[in-house]
Amino acid sequence: MRSPAAHPVFLVPGPTDDPANIEGVARFAASLGKDFTLRDTPSPTPEQVAAAKKIFAAQGLKAV
Repeated sequence: MRSPAAHPVFLVPGPTDDPANIEGVARFAASLGKDFTLRDTPSPTPEQVAAAKKIFAAQGLKAV
């Protein structure tokens, strides 16, 4: 099974909100294709996801 990849973009007023930057990021993401996958990469197990979320939570962060 292939794992779909998200394209996270951090929109931070000032450092990353310039339209030229956003356009460049969007162009790059589009060049990967809509069906971009991490080839031959297994999906994390539910246990691995839970462990990662616990690590973030310990730092006061919420993982989604």
